[in-house]
Amino acid sequence: MQPQIDYKQVGRRIKQARNECGMTQDELSTLCGCSTAYFSRCENGRAKISLPLLFTISVKTGRGVDYFLMDSPSSDPNIKIDSTISSLLQQCSAEMLTLVEHSLKELVDYDQSIRKRLEGRAS
Repeated sequence: MQPQIDYKQVGRRIKQARNECGMTQDELSTLCGCSTAYFSRCENGRAKISLPLLFTISVKTGRGVDYFLMDSPSSDPNIKIDSTISSLLQQCSAEMLTLVEHSLKELVDYDQSIRKRLEGRAS
């Protein structure tokens, strides 16, 4: 199976990075050397962004290219853990971290029990 890229999610991440840098589409597209119209289509997931443009956006926004691709189905889950979940956990109090840990354990246990039930039905 061919790896898939979720271009709408890539666009959402571009918009998020652009907004966090305090830039408009016009400003970032100019810095990247592309038209605002094309940049807008990429940001809205209506155009497949080119690798050179994605690389330039990553440099101009101070993000790694993996930041923009981490939500694609074939991406490495560790990238999402490192760049998104880790930063959220760092904002939590000790009590909140304990709650998150217990909740996560419950979710993993639930997921495993569902998988076992589905495997039992398949055989």
